[in-house]
Parts: sequence; C-alpha cells; structure tokens
Amino acid sequence: MKRLFILWMMFACASIIHSAEMLIVQDVQVLPGESVKINVELSNTTSNLMGWQCDVSLPEGVALELKADGRPDATLGERFATTGHTILSSCLANGDYRFIATSLDGETIPGTTGTLFSVTLKADGSLVPGTSLTGVIKNIEFNTQDNQKVTVSDVTFLVTIPDGDVPVDHTPVGLNVADLSLAAGESTPVDVRLNNTATNLMGWQCDISLSDGLSLELKADGKPDVTLGERFSATGHVISSSKLANGDYRFIATSMNGEAIPGSAGTLFTVKLKADASLAIDTELTGTIKNIEFNTQDNQKLTFDNASFAIKIGAPFTYCDFNGDGIVNALDIQEVINASAAESTDSKYDVNGDGVVNALDIQEAIVAAAATEARRMELKAD
Repeated sequence: MKRLFILWMMFACASIIHSAEMLIVQDVQVLPGESVKINVELSNTTSNLMGWQCDVSLPEGVALELKADGRPDATLGERFATTGHTILSSCLANGDYRFIATSLDGETIPGTTGTLFSVTLKADGSLVPGTSLTGVIKNIEFNTQDNQKVTVSDVTFLVTIPDGDVPVDHTPVGLNVADLSLAAGESTPVDVRLNNTATNLMGWQCDISLSDGLSLELKADGKPDVTLGERFSATGHVISSSKLANGDYRFIATSMNGEAIPGSAGTLFTVKLKADASLAIDTELTGTIKNIEFNTQDNQKLTFDNASFAIKIGAPFTYCDFNGDGIVNALDIQEVINASAAESTDSKYDVNGDGVVNALDIQEAIVAAAATEARRMELKAD
C-alpha cells in the first residue's frame, strides 16, 4: 500500500497539460459465465511518458477476473518487454479498479503505439443473450520525465452478450497463424488470419520474421508470392511488399477507395514459406508476424500483439526413396520389406536409426509414400 501511495504522489505533484494521446479498447463479445481478454492500447505522440494511472469501470454483470490474491489479472503489454515498469491495482470505494504503473528507474514508455496493459473480463452467468453493456476507461493520467501530467479523454467499449445460437470465436483479437509441418527443401502456403471486432479497419502493415533456414518463396520479380485472402474478393484492396535491412519482409495493404476490411474473421493474406533442403528432420523453427498496425476509416491507428507460429521440419518427399528414382512409392516399400525379410544390415533401410531393419522402417516407408502421393495430387490440383 505504501508503494501505491508513493506512485500516487508522483502523479499528484505534477503540473497538468493536455495532449493528443489516446487509449483504444476494442469491443468484445463474451458468452454468459465466460471470460474474455481486453487489450488497452495507447497511441501517443509525447515521447517522454513515464507512467500512468487509469480507472476501469464496468457495468453490472461484468467483472474483472481476479487472481488468488484478490487482485485483477493485469499484465503489461509488449511495449514493456525491455523496461522495468510495474503495474499495481486497487479497488476503489465505487467498485471501479484503479491501475497505476511506472518505472522506478525513470524509464519512458517505449514506442508510439501498442498495448499498454491487458485485463480479463468475466460475464455473469445470468446475463441475457443479446445484451450490450458499456465499459469505460476513465480518469486517465500520464506523468512525464519532466514532471508534467498529461490527461487523456475517457474511452468506452462495448461488451456484447451474443444470442445463444451465435458462436463466439475465442481466438484472440489480432493476427494468428497456425503451426505447421514442412518438409526440408519444400514450400507450403501460410495463411495469416485476422480476427477483429472493429468494423472500420481499412488497411494494415506488418513484418514477417523467420528463423534461419526458412524463407519466403519469391516470384520472378524478386518479390514474395503473396495474395490477399478471401475477405477481399469484392474490394479494391491491394498489397505490396518490401525487404527490410534486417532481412524481414514488410507487407502493406490498403484500399485507395477507403473501403473497410469485410467481416470479422478470415484470411488476411497468404504467403509461401520455403524450408532449406539442409534442415534436419524434427528441427523446430519459429516465424513471427510483428510491427502489426491497422488504420481505420476515421484515421485512427490500432496495433496488435506479435503473432508467432511454429514450423516443424518433416521428412522430404524423397525420404525412403531406396531405389533412387526420385519418388517414394510401392517399389520402395517392397524394397524395405525384402530387406527386413533378409535381415539386412544396410543402414539405408534402417530409416529410424535403431540399428535394425524391421516393421518400423516399413511403416516409415508407407508414410513417406502416402506423403509423396498427397503432394503429387496437390501439385496436380494447382
């Protein structure tokens, strides 16, 4: 409590100024009795903001999810990954919760956009489907390194209880990419999906960062092979790309006609990912979509957390090609069957490396042959 008082005094002693800083919270849907995470985003122009306080006021029937110690489950956003900021909370007499955060080392808030902090809301089980309720972030104040106080306007957001027959997508709002398996030396399409509650998103930019051994498949012009998703079949959106100095690729898309992104879920864009032929089987690598920013039709900027996905390197489609004809099929399966029957000690048939040629190696060849056929049919369909 003493620590919270000291932080409050840091705010109380500052002189007051007003600025264009802005908090943003997207509307959410949650079923009765369930929980949903909200991100409180900050878009700032002032570069020396150090700490802040704000109150979260929720309607009857919606509460903050609490930890075992009785305090809200609040976490600082990705902007604070490299700072010493801490966040504290207390319940006010009116039932609102006050959040106070600062750096005791006097560090500023990094960047100009991104998540300030996140909390989890819980809807009471008695709430009636179809109800829309309003939450408010208010009494928002920032302090600066030169001891000034910056006040920010209140921000409201809707908490909607959907009808019982309307499913709620629990995928976090933002970009997401499914984990995947990829054979060494092969490529595969990767869908970057967007889940959004804001209905006026117009364009975006994001960077794709890949582990060593992975790359984006390029077209003849040296640009990534990228296509917009099915959500844009009836819009005039276009997408472009450029390679950054750090080797990442930046993708920027917008509509010159000011059209919003249709829908609330679906593929934003698709790229083709290629694995280097030298990668070892079972290697686990990572891709990251980062620096994600959307602009809206009313000229606001929304940011989302990074989206990471795992890539596991599987066997290439020539794995188990015992006769060396470039394809794994029934001939290779028969060859390893014969080798097993003859109790062969040839290491090329000991696919799993356990020192013996047996039914396990035959099974590996069968799986590899099935994968080869599946790949052949995929290419034929393309």
